Amino acid sequence: MRKMTKLIKSVISIAMAFVLIFSVGCKKEEGDKNVPTIVPRPPVEKVLSLKKTSLDMTVGNIIPLEIDVYDRESSNPVEWSSQDETIAKIEQIENGEVFTLVNVVAVREGTTNIVVTQGELMATCEITTSFKNKVAETVVSVDDEFNIQSNNGFKLSPRIKFDGNFYDDGEFTYSVADTTNFSIEDGVLTGLTNGASTEVTIEGAWRDKDSDDMRPLRKTLTVNVIDDVTLLVDELSGDTAELYTTARFDGKDYVNEMDFTPVVYVNGAIKADANVDVSISDTRVVFENNKLIGNESGISTVTVTYTDNGVSLSKTYEIEVFRPTAHYSGKVKYFSAHSGTLRDQADNFKEKTLVEYLFPGEGTAGFDAKQDGVALEVSAGKVLGVTPDPTGTIVKTLEIGSKKSIYTVDVEVYGQYVYEAKDLDVFTRTSKNVSFEGYVELAKDIDASSYTAGLHFNGETINTSNIPTTSNGSTFTGNAYYGGVFDGKGHSITGLTVSYNNSITTPSTNEKTAHGMFAALKGATIKNVEFKNVALGGRCLFSFYSKDTNFENISISVKSLVKQYNYQGNVMTYYGIVGGSLKNIYITIPSTYEIKTASGHTGYIYGSFATLTVTVSSTVTRPTFENIVVVSKLPIGYTARWGAESTICYAESDTATYRETIEKHYWARYSGGSVTTSMKNAWAKQDNYDPSITDYRIISLTGRAQVVPGVYRFDTVADLKADANIGTVLANFPSDYWTVSNGELVWG
Repeated sequence: MRKMTKLIKSVISIAMAFVLIFSVGCKKEEGDKNVPTIVPRPPVEKVLSLKKTSLDMTVGNIIPLEIDVYDRESSNPVEWSSQDETIAKIEQIENGEVFTLVNVVAVREGTTNIVVTQGELMATCEITTSFKNKVAETVVSVDDEFNIQSNNGFKLSPRIKFDGNFYDDGEFTYSVADTTNFSIEDGVLTGLTNGASTEVTIEGAWRDKDSDDMRPLRKTLTVNVIDDVTLLVDELSGDTAELYTTARFDGKDYVNEMDFTPVVYVNGAIKADANVDVSISDTRVVFENNKLIGNESGISTVTVTYTDNGVSLSKTYEIEVFRPTAHYSGKVKYFSAHSGTLRDQADNFKEKTLVEYLFPGEGTAGFDAKQDGVALEVSAGKVLGVTPDPTGTIVKTLEIGSKKSIYTVDVEVYGQYVYEAKDLDVFTRTSKNVSFEGYVELAKDIDASSYTAGLHFNGETINTSNIPTTSNGSTFTGNAYYGGVFDGKGHSITGLTVSYNNSITTPSTNEKTAHGMFAALKGATIKNVEFKNVALGGRCLFSFYSKDTNFENISISVKSLVKQYNYQGNVMTYYGIVGGSLKNIYITIPSTYEIKTASGHTGYIYGSFATLTVTVSSTVTRPTFENIVVVSKLPIGYTARWGAESTICYAESDTATYRETIEKHYWARYSGGSVTTSMKNAWAKQDNYDPSITDYRIISLTGRAQVVPGVYRFDTVADLKADANIGTVLANFPSDYWTVSNGELVWG
């Protein structure tokens, strides 16, 4: 039966072997796409090895030892050990979850193994350590001969130096030759008698070596006993002190000085004739009459030195000096961000710098200022760099400090507070090459007869290259313009002269010199002000160009118009008013200035009011007009250019006779030019065509004259008063700034 069982097992084994051979040897049919091909995985190598199997080390050295191969899939940890830690030990290094790298430290001479294991796997590295014929020595921090003060213990504190490194694990014994006058215990040497001398011997032992093995481990010193000398400043318990730069500030007392008397004690008694030197690192602290006095803020070091009879002692103190800080009571008013000055209302509104106002009598040097922790410029006492608000006053807290003290102060900030004519320089600050968007307020009526717009009181001249330019009135490029609010507060500016290119007698052909009072305007507001008896010596009163600016409640009386470069300027702007608005404007020009046929151009006037816009460009935003009254025989508006940019405009009140005069003589000075057929045909199509005019070269491009709603023009004041409908218009001018007297508008 047992034989039969063996036979059956043999048959089954043979059959299984046959099936296995058949299945491996059979070619997979083309249709058997779902039958996977099994690739056997190679077995994981179970090996643990080190990159180095032996190390030859100098005592004290440290060398890294790294694993080369280990079982990465094993859950067994990698563990390190030394078979003799008195010869070599390991310091593990954090390098991931598995410690594959350690430092081997050679402790003393000998041979041992560093062993690494992982489960049943193990690898070793043989470590051989020696001194390599190098010598260890005992070192101390004093010279071979040194002094100690009597009865003051001195700790020798020896160390071991070997192979360029220092070690603190040496073992030392001490002995003195003179045990009567000296004692030594635990390395602390004490001299018992002044003038005594002896030798001190230090015996060293380190890592199985002693002074017999390495002679430098034995150290012999000579020591002398000198007087017990102590250097102290009785007023200071520590090494630091605090002082202030001044003894009194803003009604409070501060510690500005302190007694500082160095004292030398010899053998417990004060040495009256001790020569002590006091030196100070800088001028922050002053030493006078045994006192330290705070002078400037910062940290200063004071060093006291005593040298006598072979003894040299020094001690250093750190003195920190502070500036006292106080908040200035009350608010500083009328500060101009542009000029960096203020108007002192308590001193007849005298112009002062903030430094002069807050720190009277302290000069202008050494001051600093901050706003919200950001440094501001202080120049000659002026605080510059404060940012004004473009629409009104704003209160800002500034920090202003001298060398002695600091004020935090609330300042009422204007862009400029115009108290006299020279303050108007704020508007043509183009020498700075930047725009200005601060709020400007006229403080009172001012006489500007000695002031010329463009001729600065401070000697600056207009940098015309920065005044914005325009093309057909639709663009605005340039970085020198006024963009804030100028509020005249109902006051008057009398006798202002507007210069052309900074000189009335020698004009330039550069159009951008026709800058006016504001150079250029962008997003600004000009309101509530009278310009009385203006001498218009340039091409405009206000600006070369205006974009998105609002003019409101403005009275202008022109005293004279001076011809420059064969031009006469507009009263408002030279190159155009684009966008924005004009409301409640009253302009008067003497009737002696009028349109003439102009032989040789003498007395010829181009315009009197404003460039309204450019009609040839659909991209231009036209300004709005409301209650504009002009008393002048000149046309009320046009673009002061030629060619395709030119447009004549009329007011609602202009008569047919006046229009005819303008149409016949406006371009008369251009007679004699070449006329094309297209120009003639274009002119013939206009409603104001006049075949008697023979020069069509320019006028043909002006197009049909337009009437501007909201604008009223009269030749004379008498014509204004005689108009039956103008009373309704005048009644709309606000009584806060205007009165109607005998049918005429009067400012104030």
